[in-house]
Amino acid sequence: DDVRRRGLHVVQRGVERGRLARTGGAGDEQHALGLREELVEVDLLDVSKWDIVTQGCEFVVHTACPVPIANPKDVENKLFKPAIEGTRGVLNSALKNGVKKVIVTSAFNALWVGNEYRNITEDIWAIDGNEDVYNTAKIKQEKLVWEFYEKNKEKIEITVLCPGLLIGPLL
Repeated sequence: DDVRRRGLHVVQRGVERGRLARTGGAGDEQHALGLREELVEVDLLDVSKWDIVTQGCEFVVHTACPVPIANPKDVENKLFKPAIEGTRGVLNSALKNGVKKVIVTSAFNALWVGNEYRNITEDIWAIDGNEDVYNTAKIKQEKLVWEFYEKNKEKIEITVLCPGLLIGPLL
């Protein structure tokens, strides 16, 4: 639910600045903001739909990652696969369709966990292996993003945001 709200804020700000927003989301999501937006029903693991979302876009803001309330029983399929393969699908589609820039929302956890008493820089990664599967998913997701960037940095710009806290009105 937080991911959906974060995505709605991104859509709202883009539209307020005169942009047409095309959003990808699950079929049960309602984007009733009364804004200039186009909703394309997608699943993070259905890479065939991401081309519909990214075609004709100048930039893509990828905020989607499952956020479990408790560790799911099937961590691989309920969390890791959608986080990693969904991100890979968005990145590949963006590259294929000539998107100039992709902005990915990661989490401060991808850097901070296990490094609480160190200066955090872009060269520091969280220490994986803790029991919080969401942290592990965010670490894997962000590492994938930077590996993709290293292979494609002549073709696409990537920015990763690592917020520590999300606040604001619910949309």
